[in-house]
Amino acid sequence: MKQFSVAVDKIEDGILHVRSAGLIMKEASQFASDVKVTKDEKTVNGKDILEWMGLKLAVGDVITVNIEGPDEEATADSFEVFLNRQFS
Repeated sequence: MKQFSVAVDKIEDGILHVRSAGLIMKEASQFASDVKVTKDEKTVNGKDILEWMGLKLAVGDVITVNIEGPDEEATADSFEVFLNRQFS
């Protein structure tokens, strides 16, 4: 299992919108590994747009991403770079 955290330093209009959540979900869905995202005590499927929306991400939040599966190394490397570009 691979794990990393990302600080949400920027988001368009200060909150996660459907379009951005869709881009994130699309990136995660390219890989076979399971992607779980945790904010506070809530953990969601990183490949589900509605679950991303349910996190209600805002500037100042920190998320933890857990990746497990056959391509977890590649998934973690790519997804961490992608999320940092989205939120930093």
